[in-house]
Amino acid sequence: MHFVHSLWTRPMITKRRNAEFINNILVTTYCNATSVAWLKHLGANIDLYADGLGSDMLEYLPYDNIYPLKVPTNMLTNIWACGKFLALEKMPLGDVHIDGDVFIKSDKLIDLITTPNYDIVVQSIEDDATTLKKYYTATRNILLNNNIQTKSCSILEAPSFNCGTIGFYNQELKNKYLTEYFFAVKNILKNRHCIDDITSNPDIIPDLVLEQQFLYELAKDYKVNNLLGNTDTAYIKAIELGYQHILGGFKLQQLNQIINELKYVDFELYNKTVKHIKYLM
Repeated sequence: MHFVHSLWTRPMITKRRNAEFINNILVTTYCNATSVAWLKHLGANIDLYADGLGSDMLEYLPYDNIYPLKVPTNMLTNIWACGKFLALEKMPLGDVHIDGDVFIKSDKLIDLITTPNYDIVVQSIEDDATTLKKYYTATRNILLNNNIQTKSCSILEAPSFNCGTIGFYNQELKNKYLTEYFFAVKNILKNRHCIDDITSNPDIIPDLVLEQQFLYELAKDYKVNNLLGNTDTAYIKAIELGYQHILGGFKLQQLNQIINELKYVDFELYNKTVKHIKYLM
């Protein structure tokens, strides 16, 4: 069993000004380095699936394997999880994908994630009311107004999973999930009006529905290892288990803390990261 990072860099660089691009490189590199450092500290294996720039950014890290990631050139950068899905498609059953800003900090947590008694492992239920109202509802409306067809899942309001951690132990469920996702993505890319609606509004993130809501619906008849529960329990469980997921803009705000954490976990890797970032710049 291996943990897995994936990095499709085009969403990171598209429509970014110079300062934003530099910040994205800093945040992505330091987060992935800290994530790798924790897993290696605990004796775990981790692989990387990355495009060309992603490999240039992260190949210095002690990944066990680095695999090429090729995302179609017509893919919308708003559909940011596509790189993760193309990695999931290649990953062996039992490998677990974690986002680069997820830090696994205890043997207890690794044991819980890798238990074979479930069909799937996920981070938590996504049920923050503010997020649901601002992002999910707007995204659902765009998909519904453009009559985007799915294979079996509903686009109407429904619960979702946060997929900061996701791993499959059941091939049938994994196949259903990949098929559902790529079917919907294909229909979005065929709809010029939908593409215009999505690209004109940065708050429209199709993966909130396609990645997170669809998974909740598809997994309802399977055994789900939900690591953190829901919003009411996630914070306490994360501390108890040693799980950290730094979301969105908080990564830049907490960059100094992330750097200090990398320095604490693996000082040698911290030094390598500092030198590598100077090389990238």
